[in-house]
Amino acid sequence: YFARLATDLIDQKNPGAYNQAIMDFGATVCKPALPLCDSCIFKKYCGAYLEKNVLAYPVKLKKITKRERWFTWFVFHHNEKIFIQKRTAKDIWENLFEFYLVETGKSANWTMSTVKKFVAEKLDVSESGEIHIHKTAKQILTHQLIHAVFIEIELKNTVHFHVQNEGKWISRKQLTQTSFPVIIRNHLVNSIMLS
Repeated sequence: YFARLATDLIDQKNPGAYNQAIMDFGATVCKPALPLCDSCIFKKYCGAYLEKNVLAYPVKLKKITKRERWFTWFVFHHNEKIFIQKRTAKDIWENLFEFYLVETGKSANWTMSTVKKFVAEKLDVSESGEIHIHKTAKQILTHQLIHAVFIEIELKNTVHFHVQNEGKWISRKQLTQTSFPVIIRNHLVNSIMLS
């Protein structure tokens, strides 16, 4: 309704000046907190003024509540290849690729010992080489705030991960040709993995 009304009212010859005038009017006369209704030239046409309901406008939208999520991506390396999997669930980043994901209800506070224990017990990785825990990264989405930790692990043996979605081992070169969410792409760029 308001889009149609604005289109009908706009000055077709000089729409820029009209839009600027409307913005100036809103900033100097029809202000949200302290409108100057008594001196307004439109007060006899203003529904809010006539109904003595001026302070109810503009209508404030509810603040969007963001859901916080904590992702840990295990970046497994073996023989110059990296394990990735496809996000197939009806969730953010559907059909994009990621590393092996563990989602926790809160910050996991990983240490070398908790990482080794987790991969040994949950993923049946008995021997691993170098482990590097990267600092937490964040990505803000419309309705979600993602906290992410990347843990790079060099595996001594090939592991066949049991994942519900498409999982595969790819080369570093193939990383540049794979579609990842922005937060993962940023990690790849900031680490040495794309060099």
